Amino acid sequence: GESIQIPNNKENLIFLECDLKNSNLLSKIIQEVKPNFLFHLAAQPYINPSWENPVDTIETNVIGTINVFEPIKKAKIPTKVILACTAAEFGTTTKINRPLKEDDPLLATNPYGISKIAAELLARQYYINFGIEIVNVRFFNLTGFRRTNDAPSDFIRKIAQIDLGLKEPIIEVGNLNPFRDFTDIEDAVQAIWLAAEKGKPGETYHICSNTKTQIRDLLNMALSFSNKEIMVMENTQTKLRKTDEDVLTGDNSKIINDLGFKITKSIEQTLKD
Repeated sequence: GESIQIPNNKENLIFLECDLKNSNLLSKIIQEVKPNFLFHLAAQPYINPSWENPVDTIETNVIGTINVFEPIKKAKIPTKVILACTAAEFGTTTKINRPLKEDDPLLATNPYGISKIAAELLARQYYINFGIEIVNVRFFNLTGFRRTNDAPSDFIRKIAQIDLGLKEPIIEVGNLNPFRDFTDIEDAVQAIWLAAEKGKPGETYHICSNTKTQIRDLLNMALSFSNKEIMVMENTQTKLRKTDEDVLTGDNSKIINDLGFKITKSIEQTLKD
């Protein structure tokens, strides 16, 4: 009796809306569709909200993941699941002075990262105990067209508004000192599909560029696209995180060697786009 279909103008696409915490509806959808591939990208994906409401984060990301796996198990649906994971799982492991590998320790320092570690462990036990083919893809920083709520898109959006005269020439930012590993969303889509086609069940693959970029340099790149004098206000309280790793860079050699992944866009090109 729930109206869950979202209208669209694509004949071959059907969009259904469902809360991960609604186990009955989710089970009904999965058992009716019987997908060949199931891309589990749904989550509460932000660190700051996970501090504000850790219960919702755990219910969405952990219980919600169980709600995805259970109908596959019960109905014995022969599907391959691609599970979205995150570099936030590493936490204090980032003190290792090199790009992080898939088998480095997971020592998350926030509720979001902890919830995704739990999701990965659930994936492992559903694969080992019930034979569900699950491939984990661990994202570092993804950005690109239509992205919101991340540093690159926020910087570009604010600068564009300033150039159009819609905002005062002031940008409030948080901590500009950390280094992050950015991958364009187009490259990430390529990686996700490779994981679906060639990924080995039970394995984890890093989706990253193996290149570190300081957030300060990222902002300077974005500012170089504008002809206006823009004031930057650093360490704005509302922009700061409770914890913020100094360097978070991934090693992508496994997905390159095993699946044939290639980085095609630099962060500079992504910002220009």
